[in-house]
Amino acid sequence: MKHIMLFLSNTKLTFLMLCFTGSAFCLMVLGYVVTRLCRRFFETHGPEFWSQFYRCFCCRHDPNQNGNPIIASMQRSRRRIESCLTKQPELIVDHSVTELRVGETTSFKVTLPENRNVFQRSSTSSNQSVHVAHPTPNSLLMLNSISIEIRKISGLSENISFIQELSFEPETREDFILVKYTVREAGFYEVHVAYQNVPVTNSPMLHTFLSTELDPEKTTLLRQSPMILILTVESQTMTIEAKDRFENFCRLENFSPSDFTFKVTNMDENFKDKIVETMAYDFTSESANEWGESKCDLQLHFEIFLPGYFRGTIFYRNRPIGNGAFDLVCLTPEENQIRLEIHKRPQDSVFHNAKLLAQNSEMQKSPTEVYIYVSSKAVVVKQFFLSIFPFRLAFYRVLPATKVDLICDNLESRLCTFTLRDRMQPKLTLEMESTNFRIFIAIFAHFLKQRLGGSESFENKQKFFQEEVRLAREDKNRDFINISVYRINLIDSSIAATKGFGVREWVRKPKIHFEGEEGHDDGGLRREWLTLLCQKLFENDPKGLFCSMGNSRLVHPNPHRAKIWNLRHYEFAGKIVGKCLLESSLGAFHQQMVNGRFSRSFLAHLIGSFPQHKHFEQDDPELHLGKVKYILENDVTSMEMLFQEEEYENETGILLKTVDLIPNGKDILVTNNNKEEYLAALAQFRLGTRTQSEIDAFLKGLHFIIPEGLLSNFDENELEILMCGKSNFSVEDLKRNHVLTESGLTPLLVSKILLWFWNSVEGMSTEERGRLLQFTTGSSLLPNGGFIDLRPTFRITITNTTGHLPIAHTCFSEICLSIHNSFEEFNKSLRLAVNECSEGFAMM
Repeated sequence: MKHIMLFLSNTKLTFLMLCFTGSAFCLMVLGYVVTRLCRRFFETHGPEFWSQFYRCFCCRHDPNQNGNPIIASMQRSRRRIESCLTKQPELIVDHSVTELRVGETTSFKVTLPENRNVFQRSSTSSNQSVHVAHPTPNSLLMLNSISIEIRKISGLSENISFIQELSFEPETREDFILVKYTVREAGFYEVHVAYQNVPVTNSPMLHTFLSTELDPEKTTLLRQSPMILILTVESQTMTIEAKDRFENFCRLENFSPSDFTFKVTNMDENFKDKIVETMAYDFTSESANEWGESKCDLQLHFEIFLPGYFRGTIFYRNRPIGNGAFDLVCLTPEENQIRLEIHKRPQDSVFHNAKLLAQNSEMQKSPTEVYIYVSSKAVVVKQFFLSIFPFRLAFYRVLPATKVDLICDNLESRLCTFTLRDRMQPKLTLEMESTNFRIFIAIFAHFLKQRLGGSESFENKQKFFQEEVRLAREDKNRDFINISVYRINLIDSSIAATKGFGVREWVRKPKIHFEGEEGHDDGGLRREWLTLLCQKLFENDPKGLFCSMGNSRLVHPNPHRAKIWNLRHYEFAGKIVGKCLLESSLGAFHQQMVNGRFSRSFLAHLIGSFPQHKHFEQDDPELHLGKVKYILENDVTSMEMLFQEEEYENETGILLKTVDLIPNGKDILVTNNNKEEYLAALAQFRLGTRTQSEIDAFLKGLHFIIPEGLLSNFDENELEILMCGKSNFSVEDLKRNHVLTESGLTPLLVSKILLWFWNSVEGMSTEERGRLLQFTTGSSLLPNGGFIDLRPTFRITITNTTGHLPIAHTCFSEICLSIHNSFEEFNKSLRLAVNECSEGFAMM
């Protein structure tokens, strides 16, 4: 019996222990569930709950019992609980800044939803914000939960980039994100901030950025031609677009029309700086709105009362505005009537008599009778041998590069002495009766305006150039011609394959075959061949055909090239550039950019201009800062420089020779009076004379395909865009201008792979983006208009394969993407293909 009672008591104790343990476990589970439900409830209904609680229990008897200490204590408790459980991020802006300007850094703060243990803070007594240099993992997680987007809502623009700092305000004990950004385009902007995909308080917020003060260099005159034809009895009106340094349209409060002046001077060299007083002018302003943005156009009204050939210049606070200098041909109504009658006759039947006084610098023994024919395309100066056989002295295209300079207008003899010149043809000094001279200039101005299409924009110049190239080569056959080359020895094998080619063969469409490789050329291999040739010909190599000067990235013909390179290589390089320009002129599908970055002085040679010391700033920055700039800004009397230049060997630095920049330069000292002449002679030697044979060989090859003189219509910057296009591109531009194809995949999977592609491209450097273009299209450069002008259109194809490297079909500008299990794998695969397989045919 004793054993039975002991057993029962132990069993009862065990049962009680089990019951106690089970109850404790149930209470723990119930507490956890209740805690989670309460937290969820207060997160979603906290403010309403406490508001109802306060109204029902604290103020149901007397709503005005605010002085009750019990109620006040409950209110404080309620606010603390709400702050801990329901506080949301808030967007805060400094309202003390009343006007936001483009180009200035703007900031705003986003308070964080929690303020406990977010950052590792350092103790400080300052009231200034503390930048957190070492955020905790919790703070980084918080940062990733907040998304910020700043975009322009007026017009079309990409999202604005910004920087953000994790900070702490000691005074208020608040954690926040400080966001800083700068915009360059005036207009309306929206700031969107979201926490866990939910907009925060005060988001979105609207900001208006205004233009800054007027910049005369960016302010432009809307003129139809650099030479304006007017009548003495008519008032003329011209429009000026006032812009700031970021090329935003200025508002009227940014400037005053009274700050503008207009000066008309004589073109006669004897009275070069004399202001013409027989004229009147006035400036008026007119405001307008575009996309809700203020714009102010300035109108210039003027009238000249006497006929003549003048120079007009518009100034803002004594500084000339961009495009604000132009020639003025002023006719009487009677002279204009004669001009109109001449236009009615056949162009080749009308000529103007003149006397030839000099050709270049060589004076004629006696004035010779010549005849000037002006047509819509050219000014031709002819001389008749034995008064029977015509002989063409010069041929000037109707382009802005063709200049007419008035030397003397003799009022007593009524004879004008003037020069005709451009960048290619000989300079002629002529004499003509004054009235006939004005009519001749007016006819030239009329045809020049027609050629420019009423605008001097780059697009019109490009259109004119391409039309002229097509007309010059339209009689040539465009059938295919087979060219086989070796990739390993591309330059010499290409020279051998094209040996004996005339213009007819260069105009034909090449079908390229790389020996030892498979692939059918539908245009992709042609583009790759030309692109690779440009890369190798214009590579920056101290022993190559081209190299940079100093620390510049721009290449120039190399006077110290290796012996394997000779002038025939430069001539071939000129032909390749001419072929690229020809292909681009034949239509968008044939677009071919020159893969190279040339020095400004070399581009100046291509347009028929001369190198100047200003070119050193970009072509040889080291020499510009160390010598040219110092000479310009300082007294050179004590420097004891001579008109000489020393040449050194590139690698060893050994002095090779000393060259006189001008005749007897070793005996001429550089002074403050002649230092400009010294720098001009230095530029001519370093940027021209010592590489003249290489430049001439290049021009010979270029003009073999492109008619001489056509490039003279561009300046150096415009020529680079015409030849080389744009090397960097906008991801937003690619997003707007591409074609997407997929192979029976689900929309969700296609969307995921495409999103990975955009994220990967956005993370690429400029060089990698160029390689992506090279990989997909065969060229690392875009046409001037960007992806919208790329032919064929950039195509993204998502294939039903897994884990493969991307492949490309350059003939169709197509990149084929495979499916991957993660973004990391996809990104690694894309970058490997772009960086390692950017050459070849359909590489995998």
